[in-house]
Amino acid sequence: QQLLKHLETPFAPIPQAWKDLSFTQALEMTNSLLSSDALQQPESLLTLMSRKALASSEQDQQVYLEQLFNPILQENPSLNYSVWKACSKFPKAAFSIKTKQYLQAFLLTQPQYLDKWLMLAGFATDDPSPIRQILEAQKSRTVQQAGKLALVRMGDEPKAKSFLKALQRIPIHDEFVYDIAPLAIYTRNKKVVQYIIDVVIEDRGNCHPADAETDGQISCGYRLAELLLSALAGVPKEINREMTGQQLLSDAKQWLRNNRQRIILDRQHL
Repeated sequence: QQLLKHLETPFAPIPQAWKDLSFTQALEMTNSLLSSDALQQPESLLTLMSRKALASSEQDQQVYLEQLFNPILQENPSLNYSVWKACSKFPKAAFSIKTKQYLQAFLLTQPQYLDKWLMLAGFATDDPSPIRQILEAQKSRTVQQAGKLALVRMGDEPKAKSFLKALQRIPIHDEFVYDIAPLAIYTRNKKVVQYIIDVVIEDRGNCHPADAETDGQISCGYRLAELLLSALAGVPKEINREMTGQQLLSDAKQWLRNNRQRIILDRQHL
């Protein structure tokens, strides 16, 4: 009852009784509540359970992701987006062979949010054939873009070369920073990410302040630096996104400039 009350009250403190549950106990309770009529906020419960799993062992994470597909998603298809969101928070090591098989089989049903599922599969799975199969069957622009990006993430060099060529033709402005750059960095392709690094180091482009009421133009590098830091391994702890914008950009540019040839991409996270 405490847990149900918490889930129905935005920003309420997490009950201590939930915190005290082991991973196994919490997952059993989650499965039980998801199959009952008492639960009004299943998405909130998955968020809570995901946090518990993220703080648990790799083996527990594997168990959780397997259950997200079967039985949770199988019995609650309306949780499609919430299950995708939960899966996207976990490292690649949390995706067991069974979870990868569930994910690939689910892709072939061409579910809602197929573009998001394709990009998750590009990160989490190793066999590109289901993605290629969907690209043959589905010609929508959104699906085609997501599928091709997923293949780049999986190491498809011809598609990486084509994507980079298109990327280099796009002007560096707000749309590039907020819509295009996250997709480029998602690929974890070395040449693609290197291009974004060069944009930051050379301070290319002009963007508008996030506050719509503020006039003028600012460097596009700050937001790009934030995106890059989350996708690179070995970034010094002193450089973090809690810094003020200008300090973050200055320190990030200097570090990127000094380490440009030694960049290590974090491929373990989406």
